[in-house]
Amino acid sequence: MADRTPRVQEPLHRQGPSVPGLTLLLVGLLLSMFAALAVHRQYLAEYREGVERLAERGASALRHRMEISAVLARAVQAWFARVQDPDAAQFEAFYRDLGLRQSFPSVAALAYAPRVASVGPDGAAVRYPTELVAPRSGNERVLGLDVVSQPANLAALERARDTDLPTLSAGFPLVQFAGDPTPSDGVVLRLPVYQAGPVPDSVQARRERFLGSIAISFRVSTLVRDAMPEDVDRWLAVRVVDVEDAESRVLFDSQPQAWQAQRAYVEEITHDLEFGGRRWRLQLLPVEPSGSVAYWSPWLTFAFGAIASTLLALLVSTQSQARKRAEEVAARRGLQARESEKRFRALNELLPTAVLLARAQDGALVHANQAAREMFGLDPRHTGETRLAALFEEEGLGRSIGAARGGDLHLTETGTRMRRRSGEAFWASVAVTTLELGGARHWLTVASDVSDSHNLTDRLAYLASHDSLTELINRREFERRVRQRLEALDKGEGNAALLYIDIDQFKLINDIAGHLAGDQLLVALSGELDIVLPDQALLARLGGDEFGVLVGGCEQPRAIAIAEKLRQAIDAFAFEWDERTYRLTASIGIVMLHANDPVGLDELFSRADTACYMAKELGRNRIHVFSDTDLEMTRRRGEMDWVARIKQALADERLCLYYQEIEPLGQARQGVHFELLLRLVDERGHLVLPGAFLPAAERFDLMPALDRWVVHAALSRFPRLHPAGAAVASCAVNLSARSIVDPDFADFVLSELAAAGVAPERLCFEITETAVIAHMDRAVAVIERLRAHGCRFAIDDFGAGMSSFGYLKNLPVDIVKIDGSFIRDLESDPMSYSIVRAVTEIGHQSGKLVTAEFVSSAAAREMLAEIGVDFAQGYAVHRPEPVADWRPDTALVRAN
Repeated sequence: MADRTPRVQEPLHRQGPSVPGLTLLLVGLLLSMFAALAVHRQYLAEYREGVERLAERGASALRHRMEISAVLARAVQAWFARVQDPDAAQFEAFYRDLGLRQSFPSVAALAYAPRVASVGPDGAAVRYPTELVAPRSGNERVLGLDVVSQPANLAALERARDTDLPTLSAGFPLVQFAGDPTPSDGVVLRLPVYQAGPVPDSVQARRERFLGSIAISFRVSTLVRDAMPEDVDRWLAVRVVDVEDAESRVLFDSQPQAWQAQRAYVEEITHDLEFGGRRWRLQLLPVEPSGSVAYWSPWLTFAFGAIASTLLALLVSTQSQARKRAEEVAARRGLQARESEKRFRALNELLPTAVLLARAQDGALVHANQAAREMFGLDPRHTGETRLAALFEEEGLGRSIGAARGGDLHLTETGTRMRRRSGEAFWASVAVTTLELGGARHWLTVASDVSDSHNLTDRLAYLASHDSLTELINRREFERRVRQRLEALDKGEGNAALLYIDIDQFKLINDIAGHLAGDQLLVALSGELDIVLPDQALLARLGGDEFGVLVGGCEQPRAIAIAEKLRQAIDAFAFEWDERTYRLTASIGIVMLHANDPVGLDELFSRADTACYMAKELGRNRIHVFSDTDLEMTRRRGEMDWVARIKQALADERLCLYYQEIEPLGQARQGVHFELLLRLVDERGHLVLPGAFLPAAERFDLMPALDRWVVHAALSRFPRLHPAGAAVASCAVNLSARSIVDPDFADFVLSELAAAGVAPERLCFEITETAVIAHMDRAVAVIERLRAHGCRFAIDDFGAGMSSFGYLKNLPVDIVKIDGSFIRDLESDPMSYSIVRAVTEIGHQSGKLVTAEFVSSAAAREMLAEIGVDFAQGYAVHRPEPVADWRPDTALVRAN
């Protein structure tokens, strides 16, 4: 049914605006649109500036963390150089002391992989199995992992090996996070570990001395998120791309959908970071901040303009309502503005970073947020009394700010000293820029307290250059200082001296009192040395019980005087431990650094080591100055040359055996007794006696190889040793100190005996007192094991030592060989005669046979038979001659 209610006609002013009102409305809408566009452009400019600062902070923080990680890796490398072959417990303890997880939550593991050469079906190969990892919890899969199985990881290892620089790998999934639903891609920072000694300065040297590789693995997602400022996801989509290789690889992406949709609010911001041989591209895409009040400002402006236009249009028709509507709109807009300002101030107050605003005219502060007030101790009621320049500890930076008064100021300092109101200084990262507010120029300052990060960097740098035990500088830092001194000599600065100090027989203290006592002794001794040295001298611990001193502006007489003070201080030093007192002596070598004597670092340290060695050779507890004309130096260099010659002789089979028969006295001869003697044929075919090359072999640790060669050569041709084919009753072989304390040597001898089918009773090993005195327990263990299988032992040169009779009682030997110095004078010296008689009687009482060596006359042989000596050896008995199947030309044939 139709509604027939009559319509009541509205008054004219409520039916709509008039034509002038519509015109005014259209003009107002157009003006509102232009105003909204202006507000939008201003917002875009401010927003772009804000996100750029945010992006710069993120990139700077990420770069800073990567640089700190390099310092951290150097600290680990320095620790490896000092500790040498650490075990898992030491490695875990070192990791805990560094506090990695607390400072770097992104670190997944700290690991070490040695270089291992192996031979497989395809030939020789090199592996890098991971032997040490910390923390163990969560990284079990890393133990045993061969770096070769991860190409990206292996490439970083090889580059670090060849350059000795921190090297970052390409991204790859970390094995410890396999199966983890969160992103597992990571990177590994690597540094090499070389053999002890001077830092290698060429690729070839680094490869030859390469022992293994240190690795610090990072989870990229955690590394990037920790570096980015808080609340960054609201404003930026962050992506990290590795662009070093031809094919780029995305390592981290905080908002993949933002990049896929390409719906950026403003254009992308890009920062390239180069570190560890790789280039990362940090891409930051500002996203549309739909939740921001400022985002809606253009629309609100347009809406307010439209409302105002409508009100103005209606004003023409309804003047009485226009005033009221205009007042309401003005009140609403004022409220919105106050609320917006209130929200901005609240957000600014909650920022963890200090924000300061100062007038450019006089540098006085006009605003400081809560973080700034707490950081600098500012009173909000008296903020204007503080000048921006007064907050900086560095006078130069403060003067620069003061000089910029009234003008533009733009600066960025990632590490500068600032000062609190209390006067306390701290490290801060600061950015200052200029902006216009209310027609006046102001300086906006943003500061972050980075003291913890800076202190960590300083601590890691200290650890990388100092010895952790004595707090002295380490070998790496000492070599750097010496290199600087060598460069200064080239510039005409005064001469200098390098002192090389080696504590005599320090190892005995470690063996007797333990390594803890040895460590404490070194700490105390380093303090004593530092007191004696002049102020300009530099003291360093070079490793073990070796110290180095560098004295600038020093001539040789003064260097000798300083060295003598050091020697006297060490000689007077007494160390108390477990109610016992230990005293030390030291051998000191001196090398002078002259501008007219150009020498490299390696040669300089070689000279110092040689001079120190000569001080030991001349009796220890003395000083020796290096000189090119020193005959002893020349002899030692000759011995060092013998090292290569001995090795080449082993390779060319230019070693040979002689034998010298031993005659039984007063008993029937059953088989032949003889001692094997080692000879060497030089490159020209001349026979070299052992006195020329054995000292070098003993000094440079070649005796174990020579001993094994003699044993193998003797046993492999045992039935053919004597030219006459006589049955061998006893074959004596000399052993060095290194072989007699090597547990593996017993296994080697027993294996050779079994392979040759020789009865162990026919083999006798001759040892000296000095060969077993340093490691009595280990030597006795080897002797007893071989004697248990039938081998016999003779103590050689008996009587030359200080405690011969004591060792005769304790050493499990079968034969005593009286030192030749007593036999030579037997006929003319009653004392020698008495000593030989006493040794013979005591030897027989202990159930041992007695042999006299260096018997040179028939009269001496008869006297020895009267005394009761069992065997005689010397030129009066038999002159040495080659074994049966070796002739002087044999070695030459083999060498050619």
